[in-house]
Amino acid sequence: MKNLLLYKYLIAIFTFVSILPISTTEVSAKSRLVVTRNEHETAQLIERAKQLYQQEKYVEAIQFWQQAIDFFQQHKDILNQAMALSNLALTQQKLGDLTAAEEAIASSLKLLQTQSINKSQQRILANSLEIKGNIKRSQGQSKKAFITWQQAEEIYRQLENNKAVVNTQINQAQALQDLGYYRRASKILQSAQTLLVNEPSSPQKFTALLSFGDTLRATGNIEQSQIVLQETSEIAEELKIDRRAIFLSYGNTLVALGNRANESQAIEAVSLATDNSEFSCLANTNLGDATTYYLQAADCYQQAALSSNLATKVKAQLNLLSLTVQRKELEIIPKATAIEDLISTIKTNLAQLPTTRTSIYDRLNLVQSLICMQPNTIKFASPIAQQCQASSQLDGLISWSEIEQEVKIALQQAEELLDNPMHKLVLGYLAILRLVGGRFSPLALFLTKILSHLIETMLDIVEQWGKQI
Repeated sequence: MKNLLLYKYLIAIFTFVSILPISTTEVSAKSRLVVTRNEHETAQLIERAKQLYQQEKYVEAIQFWQQAIDFFQQHKDILNQAMALSNLALTQQKLGDLTAAEEAIASSLKLLQTQSINKSQQRILANSLEIKGNIKRSQGQSKKAFITWQQAEEIYRQLENNKAVVNTQINQAQALQDLGYYRRASKILQSAQTLLVNEPSSPQKFTALLSFGDTLRATGNIEQSQIVLQETSEIAEELKIDRRAIFLSYGNTLVALGNRANESQAIEAVSLATDNSEFSCLANTNLGDATTYYLQAADCYQQAALSSNLATKVKAQLNLLSLTVQRKELEIIPKATAIEDLISTIKTNLAQLPTTRTSIYDRLNLVQSLICMQPNTIKFASPIAQQCQASSQLDGLISWSEIEQEVKIALQQAEELLDNPMHKLVLGYLAILRLVGGRFSPLALFLTKILSHLIETMLDIVEQWGKQI
């Protein structure tokens, strides 16, 4: 499956700017009891803000960051105020409010310039620069983002924080790819890989390597991605970690290899074969043709779908369905009833996931596959239809009204989250879905609402079609 503009949407790896011990030097002894209580309450505010951010409830998180900022400003705790401002900027950027995010990060950096240089100040400064780089890239200023991430990397090196160095190097590589400097980007990724592999084994390293392998694959560095995934597998075996997420990544890698084999028969074959019996989906060593890659990918997705982690399970099932629909000539799931069962299972599992931006993307992933199952979809010049490989022979399994219902669920969830960018994206899906399905409503109110948003956001919507979670 072809990923449109995927490199623009790789997940930047950011860590929250952590709270420092709250200063009480300017508070009188008489007020110390109140300060202690406020310290505890503020720590809870920050912890709650972090939790909400991780749950992708950005609007609520912003409210808690602002309360923390007010507290630190009142008590003249400059470093923690800068910390909270940086995290506020990161959260605002997630909501697409780049103007507010830029103002918040500028305020954070201005405060940090007034403080003496020490480890705490440098750590918050590096984190703030990392967030600033992300905002710049979101604004399409990849060169400024690259320079900002270089500054952050230099500080992290001085602090001997290798994991953070790796994060900034990955971000720099993405910015360089935006600018067309693919060779420089590849060198930076190789440097990041060396640093990461040399870290001692831990669950954190397992997660970081898995994410890094996915990043390498998505940026076209498939061979490097394979090496990283093998290292990830060894850590999982050593630490007795569930490997189902690795099956998912291997499946995605095999699909990428299949796509590459389809595009150019001259490219050398890559074998992911392993002696580990647990990875039975990689047992076939006769690789090189797209069909073999795709069939092995399907096997890996089926194994990943056995994960006890619901998010991993859903993504594996969605990818299996997508592969089945896009490569229907392979008859990966030969019986229509089995495909119907898979769709039903995915819907059930999606309903059990918490409402987040990620789960909405998962539902839109399902919608994409369902649209590609409809007859003659590819004749429409829409971003959705362009991702379908060919006219489907699977029509009749699901109706346009059923597909529309899934989009409406996504729209309701986006409204619940008060996530304006996501709301606009889903609204765009609904409009184009009705166009492709020939079901535009005659209701003037509905048309007015749809078209007013489409005029404002169509370019953003088109770019987002390529996002793969």
